[in-house]
Amino acid sequence: MNKIRFRTKPFWLRWLTGPRTWVAIAPCIYHPKGKDPSLHPALIEHEKTHIAQQRAKGLYKWLFRYLTSKKFRLHQEVEAIAVEIANTPAKERSWLAHEYASQLAGKQYRRAAPCAWAALEMIKNEVRRLEGGQQNGKI
Repeated sequence: MNKIRFRTKPFWLRWLTGPRTWVAIAPCIYHPKGKDPSLHPALIEHEKTHIAQQRAKGLYKWLFRYLTSKKFRLHQEVEAIAVEIANTPAKERSWLAHEYASQLAGKQYRRAAPCAWAALEMIKNEVRRLEGGQQNGKI
């Protein structure tokens, strides 16, 4: 993967996505003001997954589909969330999976998932797939 650059979110991106979210727009990962990316390695892996997705599909095509298709957004997020969880200490995995499942069924992701339970099952299945079917540190 080409060099990834870290940038503090500019005003327009904070206005669009809120002040606390991280955003990947290849080749940059935009982080909230005052956050040190080196202190969030699992979240960086999540955003790097989005950059890889953007490069595979083409940045503009990916952005268009991400913004207009709930199904596409859900699948892209589940993949990135699973990567983040796989890179998270075992004791924090369950909380993180439940938190993301709630968000995917909520306003933040424009209700991409029909319900939190369905999102949680998708996340668990993707983590298992990434780990080769193993259950390292239960979710």
